Amino acid sequence: MTDGERRPLRLLILGGSGFVGSHVCRLAISRGYDVVVATRRGPGPLNAAHGDPILKADWTQRGDARDPEFLRSVMAGPSAGGRGPFDAVVHCVGVLFDGASGLGSLNRIVSGIGSVPDASATYDDITKKTVDALADAAGEHCAPGTPFVFMSAAEAGWPDMPGGAFVERWIAPSFLQRYLSA
Repeated sequence: MTDGERRPLRLLILGGSGFVGSHVCRLAISRGYDVVVATRRGPGPLNAAHGDPILKADWTQRGDARDPEFLRSVMAGPSAGGRGPFDAVVHCVGVLFDGASGLGSLNRIVSGIGSVPDASATYDDITKKTVDALADAAGEHCAPGTPFVFMSAAEAGWPDMPGGAFVERWIAPSFLQRYLSA
């Protein structure tokens, strides 16, 4: 980099191999961001087979987003083995069916990467606990004011529809109610 040139902005994407996360990753790469992806498994096989631009991201940080220590290690600077500092952090972890619902294996069909959660994993574990742990790690390792983005493919239910509260309370299956509340 020469004098006067700015370094690319560094972006951490948690869950970048999933449906939403992979789109965020591609968009960030196309806009010149230096992208680090923290994921359990790395890029999906379809990405690798088609020379997807997503492969330009740094996929070296692999681990479980439910583990606060893993997230702290990713957020740490290079001297501590991490990839930080980051100019922004994006949380894209999520599943349509949690393990606790007994429907987790259906994610093989509906997930962008075919991710299947542990049988005991709840929406609260997968969504809320991971976003809380990432926010804590970002608070420890990022500069004040660093953007933190929470992405969700979920609609917020049916609150604006006539009878929406009735649907959510009495008709929506329990797994969907847990999904929306997480």
